Amino acid sequence: MKNILILLFTLIIACSPDQFYLNPRAVDSEEISGLIIGNLDNVDVYAKNALKINDSGMVDLICSYGGITQFKADMTTNLLDGNGVRFAFRTIMDTYDTHPSITFDFTTEGCYVNENNISLTKVDSIKAKLGGKSRILIENYGKLVNIVVDCDTVYFGPTKLHATEHIIVSPLKSSNVDLSGILFSNMNADKVNFIIK
Repeated sequence: MKNILILLFTLIIACSPDQFYLNPRAVDSEEISGLIIGNLDNVDVYAKNALKINDSGMVDLICSYGGITQFKADMTTNLLDGNGVRFAFRTIMDTYDTHPSITFDFTTEGCYVNENNISLTKVDSIKAKLGGKSRILIENYGKLVNIVVDCDTVYFGPTKLHATEHIIVSPLKSSNVDLSGILFSNMNADKVNFIIK
């Protein structure tokens, strides 16, 4: 029986090489479903909560158990090459190029936050460093958005865009990035637990 289960699991994974999961069976965070967009060789999932994305690579990350749009994404970013990485949220994957979004570019020249290609803020004092690790928090809660790098707030403010389940991560041109310690937390978890109790 055990061998049959292992075989079935292997077949399921083999049938969808563009899909992956982070934090399986995690107690303190949500399991994350990932989808590799484009060339499969541009993404390397090397640990239960870590991956590398090469130039031209892109991943879509969502909470596995669906319907969680009010969440905090927490990850450590290490820019390996190039000049930065883009995080897009309040958007969807299937029409990402044309769908409204909030984008956060974390670059060697500073941080840039845009909503529908209109600048919300530019912060020159918070920069990515090649080979340097930075903890990034993105809180997607109701009409509010909060973006923090290490202990510095890049942007905190309202948005008119509806919250979605997706965070789409892509290195900027000629960049490679390592993301580790990736955690998604349901910001309404306390309310859900309170209602259940």
